[in-house]
Amino acid sequence: MFAADLSGMDLTGAKLTDVNFWDATLKNVKFTNADLSRGNFYNADLTGADLAGSSLSTANLWCTNLTGANFHGATLAGVFG
Repeated sequence: MFAADLSGMDLTGAKLTDVNFWDATLKNVKFTNADLSRGNFYNADLTGADLAGSSLSTANLWCTNLTGANFHGATLAGVFG
């Protein structure tokens, strides 16, 4: 998924562990209840993304744009960046 543009997609409940979203455009993506554990979001754009209830355990959020992202109820244990 390096540099992918998934803007506006509905990925509710998706199992995306260990996925590399480096430089990806993920604006307004619906990741509700998704498993994004150990994901690499380096320099990704998550503007307006819905991450409610998702698992981001040990994910890399270094240099990630999180403007307006919803993390309500998300698991953020071990997140770095």
